[in-house]
Amino acid sequence: MKYAFYTLGCKVNQYETQAMQQLLLARGDTLGEFDGVCDCYIVNTGDFMGKKVQPKDTIGILEAIVEGRAQFKPWGPFSDIEIFEWEGFVPDMNDETYLSQLKARMRDRLNFVESRKEFKGGYDALPEDAMEALEKVVSEI
Repeated sequence: MKYAFYTLGCKVNQYETQAMQQLLLARGDTLGEFDGVCDCYIVNTGDFMGKKVQPKDTIGILEAIVEGRAQFKPWGPFSDIEIFEWEGFVPDMNDETYLSQLKARMRDRLNFVESRKEFKGGYDALPEDAMEALEKVVSEI
């Protein structure tokens, strides 16, 4: 498989990303650019709303999903989005600061998807329903 990484946060995150890349290369996978075509895109971030994401959290979430123990439920005001709540990382949908940041970041994503229509002659453009889905999320916040 071909993987692309985007790393945010401290130097530890940079180190962890390099370690993951080396493991993937050792097993025969390849690395690509984040703005290129890949099989899997990995965003390595260090915190959620100012709280450090520990490796035990990431591994615990992935294990729960893979083993079928994760229970997803409707999330906030969204008509068709579900969330798997992980202790300590449950978004407060009554927190105006959180909602404001969520809406702003979803608008960023919407703008990015829109930009793909022109960038590289539209090579990376997503289907129109992707744009519609993002617009719906923004309108429901």
